Amino acid sequence: MCLVAIIFMTYFEATFKMKKINSFIHTISILLFCIILSFLYAVLIDINPVLPLNIILWGTFCYIIYRAVYTQKWNNAYLKHVSLLLHALLITYIIYGVKSCYFVSYYNEMYLSGMADIFPIGYTDSILPTLLDPSIYLEKLDFMLGWNEISISFGSDRIVHFGSFLSNAIRLFEILGFFLSPYLFTQILAKD
Repeated sequence: MCLVAIIFMTYFEATFKMKKINSFIHTISILLFCIILSFLYAVLIDINPVLPLNIILWGTFCYIIYRAVYTQKWNNAYLKHVSLLLHALLITYIIYGVKSCYFVSYYNEMYLSGMADIFPIGYTDSILPTLLDPSIYLEKLDFMLGWNEISISFGSDRIVHFGSFLSNAIRLFEILGFFLSPYLFTQILAKD
């Protein structure tokens, strides 16, 4: 009887430990997926000049992140909300770090040579130092927010510039989408 209890307890402990290990691996894989998807989203938004496609990319990105984060099982609603908040903060930090690297590299190449490739020189080399050093990150972000204006082109003669204020308001709306989309998708999908 004692031997059966020991075997049962050992099996129960091993199962419990495996569940914790599997849960940890699942959480880390979701985090890595969000990081890789954030890099991909930032690059696609940077190289794509068509604003309606960027809006579709943004909505798709928000939905994929929502689905990825909601695959995690949380025992507590508070932990789920904290997880969503941390994912949104990480996503925003990565996306705007990559975007600011792209803009600074593009601006430097245009200013120095008068033309720029789709991936400017120094773009990929500057991403990691920018994301790891907050002072570099803030300098590049400040430069991008001050000088990068969103514009729409209607052929070669007609260009509508939104200006710095409206461009930054659009960026703020994009960031709010990262934070609020899980709640909006939950409400929309709950009605179905």
